[in-house]
Amino acid sequence: MYIRDVAASVGLTPQAIRFYEQLSLIEEPQRTSGGYRVYSAETVERIHFIKDAQKLGLSLDEIREVLRLKYSGQSPCECVRRMRNRKLKELRDKIRQVDQP
Repeated sequence: MYIRDVAASVGLTPQAIRFYEQLSLIEEPQRTSGGYRVYSAETVERIHFIKDAQKLGLSLDEIREVLRLKYSGQSPCECVRRMRNRKLKELRDKIRQVDQP
C-alpha cells in the first residue's frame, strides 16, 4: 500500500505516518523504483495498535517500548502492567487533588 492509502485506511495524515517512521514506531517501508513508500499489511496493523494504545493514554515512548519488547521476542505483558499501574496511580492522585477542598 502507498502512504496515501495507508493514511486513508487508518485515519492519519501521511505526515503522521512519516513521523511514526522517524520515531521507529513502524519500520522503514520498502520503496518502489520511483521512490514511493510501500507499506505492508503488518505495518497497517501496527499503526492501528499505536492509535489504540494512545487512546488508552500511553505515550509514544511507552508504545515504542512495548513494541520493542514484542518484536524482540519478549512478552510485553509485565511492562504494560507497570505502565497501567503507573497511569492508575497518576489518575488517583489527580482525583484526590480535585476532591480536596
